[in-house]
Amino acid sequence: MVWAVVGGAVVVVCLTYWFLASFKEKASPSTYLLTIAQALLNQSNSSVPASWTLRLFLASWWVTACVIVTSYTCNLIAFLTIPAYPIKLGSVQQLANSHQRVCMLDYGSYLPDALATSTHQALSALGKKMDLVPQNRTMPYHNALECLDLALAGTHAMVEAESYLRNIVESEGRGDKMYFLEERIFEGAVSFFFGKSTPWKYKFDEGIYSLLESGFIGKWYRDITMELRGPRRPKVI
Repeated sequence: MVWAVVGGAVVVVCLTYWFLASFKEKASPSTYLLTIAQALLNQSNSSVPASWTLRLFLASWWVTACVIVTSYTCNLIAFLTIPAYPIKLGSVQQLANSHQRVCMLDYGSYLPDALATSTHQALSALGKKMDLVPQNRTMPYHNALECLDLALAGTHAMVEAESYLRNIVESEGRGDKMYFLEERIFEGAVSFFFGKSTPWKYKFDEGIYSLLESGFIGKWYRDITMELRGPRRPKVI
């Protein structure tokens, strides 16, 4: 579009200059074309017309051409010298619209089916490009590191519970190479497991709910994750 506009402007300027010059002097159209094109190539004119009408017209064109050439030169320098960093995703919608796929360890989680059948547009898009990494109990983290490698390669985004994922990233020393989306797909549960018909279960329900509402669980969670991080804090963006 830009080059089409510049080319059209050159044609219009050449025709206008040829029309104005036809009243004062006779010359071939190629001469006028070269005079107009010289300004775009930073070439000076060996002579200027005697008519002040033509001089004012050329002066206005030279100023316009100077702006075009300077803009093009600055953009070209910026394109060649400034590195282009990848766009950092900040939301689930951006992840759904990106080229990156989603990976998760295949351990029977409900999440892949839930995303695939979701009525939410972004979540449904994530479900359609979900890749499940096969579980292997003989591998570290049951082969979850394969999914982590795909995320580091820039082709996938790893989906997992935040605590578990942070633990893997920090224990493998990759906290400075990855970041976590602030927006969450699903919330993790804070719970204890009891046998059926436990008579005093409601007491634990009340206690856990009180700790959750008072902020103690969040505080303990942050303390534990900071302890796992150690002296090197990961780069979370």
